[in-house]
Amino acid sequence: MLTILNEMVCLLHKEGQITNNTVEMGVVKLSPPASGVQQYIESRRNYLVASSQEKFGAINVTNGGFWQQRITELTLASVKFELLSRSPQQTVSIATEDGGSCDVKIGSFVMYNCSRIATLLNNFNKSVELGTYPELSAFQDTDLSLLKTQDEWILVFHYINVYPVLVSDLVSTTREGEISLVPGRLSQIVKFLHSLCRDFSTYYSRTHILGEPHAHLMPQMMARLWLVKIVYQILVDGLSLLDISPYDSM
Repeated sequence: MLTILNEMVCLLHKEGQITNNTVEMGVVKLSPPASGVQQYIESRRNYLVASSQEKFGAINVTNGGFWQQRITELTLASVKFELLSRSPQQTVSIATEDGGSCDVKIGSFVMYNCSRIATLLNNFNKSVELGTYPELSAFQDTDLSLLKTQDEWILVFHYINVYPVLVSDLVSTTREGEISLVPGRLSQIVKFLHSLCRDFSTYYSRTHILGEPHAHLMPQMMARLWLVKIVYQILVDGLSLLDISPYDSM
């Protein structure tokens, strides 16, 4: 496990920029057929406004405020996830009158989990500043053998161990050092990020990561924080391949 996590600390930050980001996708069918792109995007935006109000109460999505910007970003992310969730050989069927379909929820679910992790890490850093917790231990000094639960092993072996291989299949490098996305494979990263967030959400609901500040509990907390940090880095990198910026807070 140490080897796997250690490799992920230096995660996939290749020098250079992606110079060819052409995206291939299958035929898109809108339902009802008379609906257009604007109606499609508006239906997704309306769904996200309603779901955000359900979570956070009344929000102002006008006048260039915080929530207007956030809903716009969430809508863009949700549309990307929905359209890229199928391989180019498959037809993408979209119901513009059903903003709450399963595929619509994927993008917002991934973004929510990314912001949830960022909030957790920010709360830890604030607690360090207040003297509640010691600083995060160096990776090489962290006892990763304390990651023993099935949920933790799933995150390590199903995602942390797999992600570098997945990305190597998604990008190619020319002799000149230019990095290109391999056309037609972005559905793999969409499915991977969704699956990762489902299993992380399960882990998060079962595990109290920031525990009481007792000395004997710190080694396990540090190991879990490193696990969470690496999962967060995977999400950030994966979203960057889709040209989506993650949130740094909820």
